[in-house]
Amino acid sequence: MKKKTVFAALGLVLALGLCLAAFFLDGQISDSTGGALFGLGGALLGICGTTLIKGHIEGRMTPEELRELERGERDERNAAIRDRAALKSWYWTLYLLWGLFFLTLILDHGFYFALVSVAVTLHCVFYLVNLRRVAREM
Repeated sequence: MKKKTVFAALGLVLALGLCLAAFFLDGQISDSTGGALFGLGGALLGICGTTLIKGHIEGRMTPEELRELERGERDERNAAIRDRAALKSWYWTLYLLWGLFFLTLILDHGFYFALVSVAVTLHCVFYLVNLRRVAREM
């Protein structure tokens, strides 16, 4: 657990470094390189930040709560709920994501990159909504 936290903290520092480098080197590097730096930095920030937050929350749990959490993760019913919700979310957003990505490639304009980001966020929101719906159905 300690090793995972150290790597997540290093990843967080690297993510901030990538974003700051892209910001300060804005006029000196190409737009695509700056976008790649921001994209990598943002992805690392999300992954490492989530890992650190999850570790912090799990560190404050009692051993009984941790056993219950692990049991819930491995429970077949919960796995079926997650799988079914993910499938429904994917059907909701598959064509939206494909269309926006295709539009972005054709028009090569920053506004469409923002639309793709919004669509991916909506995909995650649909997944969470469907998790709740499917859990109530089962």
